[in-house]
Amino acid sequence: MLLNFIYSLFFGLIDLIIFSLLTKNIKLPNYVLKTGIILLIIFIILNSFTIFKSVQYYQFVILLYFSLGLIILHFMSEFQIKIFKKRVVQNSEISPRITERYFKAVDFIRLKVIYFMTYAFQLLAIWENLPMQ
Repeated sequence: MLLNFIYSLFFGLIDLIIFSLLTKNIKLPNYVLKTGIILLIIFIILNSFTIFKSVQYYQFVILLYFSLGLIILHFMSEFQIKIFKKRVVQNSEISPRITERYFKAVDFIRLKVIYFMTYAFQLLAIWENLPMQ
């Protein structure tokens, strides 16, 4: 149970670092970034030797890929929004007020909700094997 809590904090820290670097909504001190990178390296090394038994190595890697997928999702969604603005919005007869609301909703989902949902999935994957007492 303690290891599940440590994994939860670890993935929370990794997701927070990715969120702060990509969205620039939160300014984290440099020591938090360095601590996150050092923890990532330590966890990968310890998991490769299967010292931590609560989360198996393949599950840890899959959850780590979910965190790294946030980076890909961020840049691909920016690219897609630029294309959408160029091709659809400029050539359409939709009112600017509707398109402004649309882009606000898309940005909220893209810049806030996705990070929370990824962390929620990681928590569920970590804590699902815990016996209920």
